[in-house]
Amino acid sequence: MIGWLLAGFVVVILVIGFSYRPLKRIYREITAERAHELFQLQREMLEAKFFELARSAGNPRGAVWSDCEFESESSFARHQRSGEIVSFVEITVHFAPAEAKDSEFVGSNRQATAVFHYHHGQWGTGGRTLFDMSPTEALDHFNEEYETISFVHHA
Repeated sequence: MIGWLLAGFVVVILVIGFSYRPLKRIYREITAERAHELFQLQREMLEAKFFELARSAGNPRGAVWSDCEFESESSFARHQRSGEIVSFVEITVHFAPAEAKDSEFVGSNRQATAVFHYHHGQWGTGGRTLFDMSPTEALDHFNEEYETISFVHHA
């Protein structure tokens, strides 16, 4: 009797052991697809929040953001340790004349990447801006930490 229980226990452990990685991969794919869908649905609100936070941060120093144009394409990646998903969106930041007239950014435009993060089923942003870096360059720069997520688009 104990032999059968032990054999059954071993079989259950083996089944769990062999199915863990495929199940984890499927879960990660489903999570990424859901994150992608939610990002598209919430994008307008996320962009407004990003602009509000980034503008109030006052970066680069001495520059005042007057507008921010978001490109339509976005790149997605997953943090290799935490599993957190991020989206990088190329932006053009327009700077307004400011009191600090010596700022090199007064009245100019600058290319950058806006960073969004998906954590516990919710998209958010801290207004993080990667200046002088496209989304592709950001992925290359952070390649030790993030892996690119590609989506298959169904017609």
